Amino acid sequence: MAESEREQFLAEILANPSDMTPRLIFADWLEEQGDPRGEFIRIQLELSEASENYARREELDGRQDQLRRAHEAEWCASLKGKVTGYTFGGGFVESVEMTYDQALKYSEDLAKLIPLRRLIVSRGGRVNDRLFSLAILRTIEALRVEQMSVDPNLRGEPPKHPLANLQHLAVVQSHLTDDDVRTILKFSMPRLVYVDFSSNELRNSAAELIASHPIADQLQSLTLYDNQIRVAGAMALVNSPRFQSLQYLDLERNKLTEKTQEALYRRFGDKVRL
Repeated sequence: MAESEREQFLAEILANPSDMTPRLIFADWLEEQGDPRGEFIRIQLELSEASENYARREELDGRQDQLRRAHEAEWCASLKGKVTGYTFGGGFVESVEMTYDQALKYSEDLAKLIPLRRLIVSRGGRVNDRLFSLAILRTIEALRVEQMSVDPNLRGEPPKHPLANLQHLAVVQSHLTDDDVRTILKFSMPRLVYVDFSSNELRNSAAELIASHPIADQLQSLTLYDNQIRVAGAMALVNSPRFQSLQYLDLERNKLTEKTQEALYRRFGDKVRL
């Protein structure tokens, strides 16, 4: 009976990764069973809340480290060989890093094992329609792709399903081009607020595309650090009627004239980093 109850609690948590209430209920049940995982969940949830009680936070931080060292191997046994790294949040593994091959092979299994909220795919392979067709992308909140090239065949072919919950998208150090940005902007991402295209090969037309696209209305953070954007691209951002929600814009390590930088400061003030 206890095992059946455990499975019911876990099913509710897996079905609602961003809802912390089922986790608290599960933590209560685990503590009644004498399972230390309950304390770990409760501690991590308390640490996720803002607090100026630094002594309390230090105490909780030390205790969570003790619990993790004692039980991590058991709690994460099902992930062995499937991921290259992971991060706990709210008492569960919520973020994983995978190689391209691991993502294609195992990412669908993760939804049955952990309340996955953030996926990092790095090293090896090309960003293509197989990656963006993964069902897990329909539910996760953050996707980061790094150190991968983009398959030219992807261009012009957006995913067939919306990335409905995606709020954070980062494609970095991946030789991303303006054509790739054009394809990405065709994705349906109704909740997207954070974009990071750092250290790629973006030029003026990429900035112009973003500046004129409706998605710019919802962005709170846009990072174009270390690209090849020049005056025309930067001025498209300055002159765009969009970006009303933007709180952070990073254009550092793009070759911009002093006059262009002044225009950016006039438009975005201390929200811009140059």
